[in-house]
Amino acid sequence: MHLSSFFIYSFCLLAFASCANAGSKQQTKEADSDSAFLKLKEDSRNFSAGTIRTSGTENSAAPGALTLYPASTTEAQNAQASAKLANLPSIMVLPANAGSIAECAGIIKNNSFAKASMDAINGYLTKQRYNVKALEGENQIDEIAAIQGQIAGQEEDLSYIASLSLGADIYIKFTSKIANSQIIADLSAYESTTGQLLGSQSAAVNDNGTSKEELVKSAMHKAMPGLENKIKAYWAEEAKQGVQYKVIIRLEGEFSAGKIDDVHSKISRVLKQSFNKAKINVMTDKTVDANIYANPAQVSDAYEVYEVIRQGLQGSFEVRKNSITQKFILMELR
Repeated sequence: MHLSSFFIYSFCLLAFASCANAGSKQQTKEADSDSAFLKLKEDSRNFSAGTIRTSGTENSAAPGALTLYPASTTEAQNAQASAKLANLPSIMVLPANAGSIAECAGIIKNNSFAKASMDAINGYLTKQRYNVKALEGENQIDEIAAIQGQIAGQEEDLSYIASLSLGADIYIKFTSKIANSQIIADLSAYESTTGQLLGSQSAAVNDNGTSKEELVKSAMHKAMPGLENKIKAYWAEEAKQGVQYKVIIRLEGEFSAGKIDDVHSKISRVLKQSFNKAKINVMTDKTVDANIYANPAQVSDAYEVYEVIRQGLQGSFEVRKNSITQKFILMELR
């Protein structure tokens, strides 16, 4: 239908709807009609300018499902904006058979199956409007590796450090294999601050002679909807508690057995009184490991979380930060 005819037809429908109502509702209906017509006109201008997109595809929106974005924005930027509006978690994707960030980077660089898997998962998540976190250079790898080096020895799998450092709420680990003329994809999703397994999903596609990389991508795409449902079920409840941060406090210097108990009590009290919720994971004579849930209206980022904790402990101890990334705080007190 020609656009001008479309406008005339639409305007007539709106005018008819306005006239059909009488009494005290008349002015309200007329205002609604005028507003709808202006919206229709605006959509038309965007259509002519080529700026109507849906699911990242230009000029292919289904009726009633238009989403407007500036023509110059990238799909990744659109996903970040949509994720915030829809309260979707930020997600990072990592190979399953690597503990450190250096190992992850090496696998992605040298293994074509791993790269194809990551590309497929990231592409799926971006189209679903998740905010996908990814490494963007050697400096970022070195920074995360340095943090992992400070934690090394306490835990075997340090994937969560990479995820938290980039601000991801959840990370997905993947692996693929060939068995019985099939390509099999295995995916698992974890909550970043706790490392809690949220769910796993597998899928297989037949080896039909297509390139192995394309078959791997197909298997990953096949597995993702099931895993996404498990992530959404968890996140719907988790997000109500606040924004999660991981806090590790190192106890430096010599503390007597009695003093250690006082230190633990003080830290626990400050965390629980200062935030929506605090969960103590580990308390030793050298380390306190905790997850906290912060109200984003009161505490906007990891540095502010650190400041709240520092002020709560100041006076009793000397407090110093070691590393602060988007959702991870490593600090020490004496």
